[in-house]
Amino acid sequence: MFAQADDGRILTVKQFRYGAKKVCIELPGGVIDEGETALLAAQRELLEETGYTTTHWQSLGTMYANPARQTNSIHLFLATGLNLMGKQQLDVSEEIEFDFLAIPEIQQKIEKNEFSQALHIASFYRGLHALTLNTNK
Repeated sequence: MFAQADDGRILTVKQFRYGAKKVCIELPGGVIDEGETALLAAQRELLEETGYTTTHWQSLGTMYANPARQTNSIHLFLATGLNLMGKQQLDVSEEIEFDFLAIPEIQQKIEKNEFSQALHIASFYRGLHALTLNTNK
């Protein structure tokens, strides 16, 4: 999800990714559990990974990772009105740090391959586009 704080910074997470064998900076997110909607999963994942909730959720649509070979999809939400509700609620196997980064910082990290997961880059720019559209309304 593209979660924006009142000061304009974007909530990011940092975690080790075994496939890449490196720590990656990404947007918060995760898997939809059985019986959950995409929105409920996004709300749960935000709380678990960061301890934050939000007052406003806007669906930005769905993207596919690789529809030629895979069936999974990415549901993207713009989340604003962040409120810290408590500590992270991580699974035993999770080690996730979170931080707020300014939009230009994220763009620099993309250029330096520090924010390097393709689906998160696409989600970041789709979220950025949504902010522009919302501002121009």
